[in-house]
Amino acid sequence: MKVMICDGDIGRAKVLNDLLNVYKLQLVTINRNLDLFKQIENHKPAIIILNETFAPKLGSAMITRLRSNPVSKRIPIIFISAGGQPVDSARLHSDSLIALMQEPFKIKFLRHCIDRWTTFRCLHMQQ
Repeated sequence: MKVMICDGDIGRAKVLNDLLNVYKLQLVTINRNLDLFKQIENHKPAIIILNETFAPKLGSAMITRLRSNPVSKRIPIIFISAGGQPVDSARLHSDSLIALMQEPFKIKFLRHCIDRWTTFRCLHMQQ
């Protein structure tokens, strides 16, 4: 399965890449949001891990843009928010393809979210 890591901080993206590389996933890392939708169309990831630092001023608006795009409409998103800033979670919890995480998070929980949409995809997705 291909997992796309979208993070504005190169060091944090490398840490996520190293942690998830153990699980034998195909990882694609993006540090700038200039060509995000083109990269999604080219790589066709199974899951997108989107850190709030990837688009700091957009926050949950980036998820809305991803959901409105036909290419990324059905791709599950793990949204990692910064520790101090609350996310508009009421609106985002209504979408079953979005998992919200707050830093610091446990890698076990991240792995569980990835497994939920890769291994057990048929249980959690409406076709």
